[in-house]
Amino acid sequence: MAIRAMLAVTCFPLALSLTVGDYTRLNAGEALVELLPAEDREVAVRAATRIDAPPGRLMTWTRRVEELHKGRYVAAIGRFSHPPRLEDLDGLALDDEDLTDLRRCRPGKCGVKLGDVEIAQMRETIAAAGAGWQAAAQQTFRAIVLARAERYLANGHDAEAFYHDARRPVLLGSEFAAVAAGIALTHPRLFPLTNYLSRYPNSEMADVESFLYWSKESLGAKPIVSITHVAMIASRDPRMREALVAKKQVYASHYLLASVSFTAISASRDGTQQYLVYLNRSRADVFDGLFGGFVRRTIARRLRAEAPQAMQALRRRLESQEP
Repeated sequence: MAIRAMLAVTCFPLALSLTVGDYTRLNAGEALVELLPAEDREVAVRAATRIDAPPGRLMTWTRRVEELHKGRYVAAIGRFSHPPRLEDLDGLALDDEDLTDLRRCRPGKCGVKLGDVEIAQMRETIAAAGAGWQAAAQQTFRAIVLARAERYLANGHDAEAFYHDARRPVLLGSEFAAVAAGIALTHPRLFPLTNYLSRYPNSEMADVESFLYWSKESLGAKPIVSITHVAMIASRDPRMREALVAKKQVYASHYLLASVSFTAISASRDGTQQYLVYLNRSRADVFDGLFGGFVRRTIARRLRAEAPQAMQALRRRLESQEP
């Protein structure tokens, strides 16, 4: 897409770079997708489509995250209570392949992303459970996910928030900082909300509503169990009619090292059109090694092919009645 005309979103700077023809297609109801320049370990995408729904509808649906994200890629999902409880994770179950990987798990060589203490906890559980090791491993994994959520709410991505599934430990705070830096460079007006997520819980931002949820999604060869921090805000200026939802990855059991996304409903400056706009930047370890370039190109092709349909599905859900 050539940079000839910018989509006139009044406040939230998630606009695509559009030609006049692109702008016509957008107003005709098509979904446009653009892959952004990114480092070797990152992939970045933004997309937009016209929408006939008030901005507040985005926040209403996001509060009902189980209803918003249900679909063929999401096997299970649930919102954490405040404070989180183990019962919140009753619907979470690992596949047999993940359970086998946990049985073989060692620091520096583990098929599931865990830290050293978590690996030791899992090994002790499995060794003590005997023939019932699978059920015991499921319950211990739920306890690990709960502890991750509790520590994040208390301390954010502190020094204990790391993975040691490969030879070199991965510090989650550093990985997210790299993603946040990319957002700051390409979308500097998103800095306040990105900074809020980066420094959480040691940061304040007026009118932000936030919560955590967990999910199990089939996005790759193995389902990804993740914890996500949602932060959303609506414009206080009634003339702007905008809402913005940000999502930060707190934990992921496979592939992803850090991820942040922004979804907005925003009106054009003249108020005649409203747009659903999306931005995502993620860091992954699947881009490393001999086949990293091939994997990256495969993911890029999948994004181009599937992102328009995903945007249209999200638009239809937001345009339907409130959940």
